[in-house]
Amino acid sequence: MSDRPGKMDFTEQFCRLKDKQIMGGYPHVVQSTSYNPESWKKDHTVLISKNVGVPDQPDLFYRSMSMEEAELWLGGKGYDAVIGDGHQGFAQDMSYSLKYMNGSKAASRYPVMLQFHVPGYIERAGEIGVANGAQEEGVFCFGIGWKSKNGAGTNTSALQTLWSERKNSVETARIMNSINKKLNPPLTPAVVQGNFLYQQKIINSLIFIESIQSVCVVAMPGVVLEKLMRVQKLNS
Repeated sequence: MSDRPGKMDFTEQFCRLKDKQIMGGYPHVVQSTSYNPESWKKDHTVLISKNVGVPDQPDLFYRSMSMEEAELWLGGKGYDAVIGDGHQGFAQDMSYSLKYMNGSKAASRYPVMLQFHVPGYIERAGEIGVANGAQEEGVFCFGIGWKSKNGAGTNTSALQTLWSERKNSVETARIMNSINKKLNPPLTPAVVQGNFLYQQKIINSLIFIESIQSVCVVAMPGVVLEKLMRVQKLNS
């Protein structure tokens, strides 16, 4: 337990998500699970869930991330998880995402990998002019962060329509607020209104989030899982 009033150690916060389901956090989500230590297999120092999806399945995306970000996704708060200081990429290749868990600092920087079932996202992204993701080591990673480096975008009629419909929505406001946590000067509606690439970044984030069917934990370093289990045992 942290010595700060009202604050918990991040592992304690994460433990509280165990066996909980998202209740209306995303429009179409089926369920979200945190982790199940009894169904993990060991691969070097990283533990991988035995229940992960089929490799290279187009509708599955993977991202290794901070515990803070994972808590937002698992808690149905994806609109509040969009970052302002990076690409925030999601890869269809699980082995590529596992690379972020290797190294001496991996357990503290990227302690958890989530699997996202996002059917139809790539097709919908293409309709708003997102040609493909950023290529990293031969793998395309679709980014939803403000500094995403997806393929050169085009201003399509679908993008114009969606922006007109969603520019004043609560969800768009939440994404902009999330982005502004790391932006200086902050992003304003007026700035976005005058730049279709900015609009595309926001609509792309909306499309990804609202295409999510399920989110689950699929990997984490063994030392992190051991710490989580110790904390959970102490609190049980």
